[in-house]
Amino acid sequence: MPPRKFKGSGVARAAGAVVDHYFFEDTFTEGDGNLVDHSPELGGIGPWFASGHASPPTANIQANRARLQDIGDGSGRYFEINSGESDLYTLRVSMFGNSINPGWFGLNFRSDGSVRADTLNRWISYVNATSNLLFLLSPTGASLSTAFVYGVSDEVLLEVSVDGTSVTVLATNVTTGVTGTITTTSTLNLYDTYIGLFQRTVFGAGASDYYDNLRMAPLGK
Repeated sequence: MPPRKFKGSGVARAAGAVVDHYFFEDTFTEGDGNLVDHSPELGGIGPWFASGHASPPTANIQANRARLQDIGDGSGRYFEINSGESDLYTLRVSMFGNSINPGWFGLNFRSDGSVRADTLNRWISYVNATSNLLFLLSPTGASLSTAFVYGVSDEVLLEVSVDGTSVTVLATNVTTGVTGTITTTSTLNLYDTYIGLFQRTVFGAGASDYYDNLRMAPLGK
């Protein structure tokens, strides 16, 4: 098999390292509209779609950021896209609070892309600012957590790295410098390639959080 070719834009990471290629990149940069009508800048097989509930809320792009509308029903919401990659990558997203309510937001990864209301077909990592915890949920529903203090107006960089059976999550509160890390090993969903955005819609209209700069880089980049 010939060597893999990468594309990318040489975007500098907040930590100072420079990533010069990506598998996938979506900066949600376009006029306001629906996420499902939007195409990422790089990568992705097929469109964005609602994968976590039979009657999902709308996911919008506003001011060059993605937003999953909060309808206040307490459900987990997932919007996903097929990255085409299942292993040896780091997936990153910047998340921004709504300055009103505690955030319940995060990433889906190694998902099989099926449309169902439970969590049993995907890995999820998310920040629960109500409890000041960082969570990692496996496709069986088993969860790990660690302390992570987050304010309603803070910016969070969430990073998920997968290397075979190893899964590592690093959350950095960019505003305060606080970090949280979770590491585990598992054979679940090793070959599933869907990734996406997660939010628990708890608080109702006006409580939606925001996402920006969703990028998948080769592991170690």
